[in-house]
Amino acid sequence: MFGIWGKREAGDCTHRPRRKTHLMAPALAGIALAATVMTQTAVANPLDDLASLLGFGDAAPAAAGDHVVDDTVSPSGTTIDLFDYWLTTEKGPENPANLTSAGINSGNQLWFSGGMPEGSGSDFGKTINHYTGRGKGPYFGIVSNSLGDDGYPSLQEGKRYRLGYRDYETRSQSLAYLFNPLVSNTYKKSYPNATGLLQLDADGYYYYDSRQNFASYDKDAGRFVLYDGAAVDGSGFAGSTKGMFFPFNTAEQVFTNESLNGSGPLESTVGPGGLNHYFGLSMTSYFMQPAGGKSNGKDMVFEFSGDDDVWVFIDGKLVGDVGGIHERVWPEHQLRDGRHQDLQHEHRGWQRI
Repeated sequence: MFGIWGKREAGDCTHRPRRKTHLMAPALAGIALAATVMTQTAVANPLDDLASLLGFGDAAPAAAGDHVVDDTVSPSGTTIDLFDYWLTTEKGPENPANLTSAGINSGNQLWFSGGMPEGSGSDFGKTINHYTGRGKGPYFGIVSNSLGDDGYPSLQEGKRYRLGYRDYETRSQSLAYLFNPLVSNTYKKSYPNATGLLQLDADGYYYYDSRQNFASYDKDAGRFVLYDGAAVDGSGFAGSTKGMFFPFNTAEQVFTNESLNGSGPLESTVGPGGLNHYFGLSMTSYFMQPAGGKSNGKDMVFEFSGDDDVWVFIDGKLVGDVGGIHERVWPEHQLRDGRHQDLQHEHRGWQRI
């Protein structure tokens, strides 16, 4: 089984189980991304009624539907769960004065914030909740090397976090409160079994790339709607790019009306500010690895590009550690023999299995 979890300050993400390709997914909020890539059985989910799905009703502008990608797939044996978190109210401000004890952060050690919950720039990478700094890469070791007895990642003991300007060491704590749809919380909504996020390429790999397609989650339909253009310009932020993943924002919030309702390419003029940053996503998949670790004669590879808290487990063991609030990185894991490489940093986020 292949599983990925991620969360917190994210907005830039590419997840791609394939050879030499980027898969861009969330990064400025909270992302739990788990991927299954090397199975080639897919069930198509055509959009039969675009106007209704997009919430336009009978007055739907035809051009808006023209920008929706209609070849998404939901691979057999793969489950994607999406989560929305908040600190005040569902639509309230994201940075209250009592941030460390507010909402989903209350009573927990891993916090949703802007990357500096306490302290200043001199505190880069100081704790599990602080932005690591430019060029510093992930914060390794936030979670344990194996899934807990409940099947979810758990915080590793002995890592630093701060509360009331005092340093503490983390205690073991399951992250099921974030990633289990059956665990309720006043400051969380779960959207299990989400479909419509992935596409299938010519080599038989499933992928999602936020640099190519903006993804908006339709809560009523229980599926993602992908658009044929990227949205949200994060290029002014450290390690970010044009095209970011904000599933709880709509196309109307990130694209210009003229481009959304016209026949030309989509245009997005917004940056990450003012969007919903606090979310998580988990994806688990059952797959068979052929003898020799090759598919169609090519090495089986999982590749991810993104920032902030992504953990990849295979058969319950941590093989990809891209934790912490950090710049975008491009780790790649070779499923055939467990080799790994980080295409940006010296820091190694993958472990041999």
